Amino acid sequence: MLRLLLIVICVLLTATPSAAPACPPKLEEIRDAQNRLVGTLRTQGDCAMEARDRASRLLGRYDPRSRQTRDAQGRLVSTGNTLPALIWAAGVKTDVRPVMSKCRYCNSTSYGSCLRSPHKKHEHIEDEKRCEFCGSSSYGSCLNSPTKKHRHGSGSNKCRWCGSTSTGSGCLNSPNRNHEK
Repeated sequence: MLRLLLIVICVLLTATPSAAPACPPKLEEIRDAQNRLVGTLRTQGDCAMEARDRASRLLGRYDPRSRQTRDAQGRLVSTGNTLPALIWAAGVKTDVRPVMSKCRYCNSTSYGSCLRSPHKKHEHIEDEKRCEFCGSSSYGSCLNSPTKKHRHGSGSNKCRWCGSTSTGSGCLNSPNRNHEK
């Protein structure tokens, strides 16, 4: 009888699933040398980790049980925790701006009011990817523009007012309703 009881106890102990490791939830900020936020590392209760960029977009996950890092689409990146490398790589891609453009009237790198400009606003002409009046990469309303619409520099075969590759009439942002390149 005692032998049967010991066997039952051994079977129950071996059949009991081991408890999953528990980690205290934690959020770590990754910052660059100028103390700007590059991304975050979040540790969850099951010790899994996820990396997010400064805009809180998911970059990848690390599972300590399988020791695998996977990107946001679930593709295997590496064996081991390489989440900080994903954060730094994402930060480098979004921060590339090699040369600051300058106002055509006063050579200032700032945006807003300009004492030398005929319309009293700084006007940057070198960058076709950004608004000449405020530096934004979007199209539509602009507080600094004399026409109150973003106008990008010329180049890249796109309309300066809306970013379209169309030609002729039909631009909703242009003052004369024509696409300008």
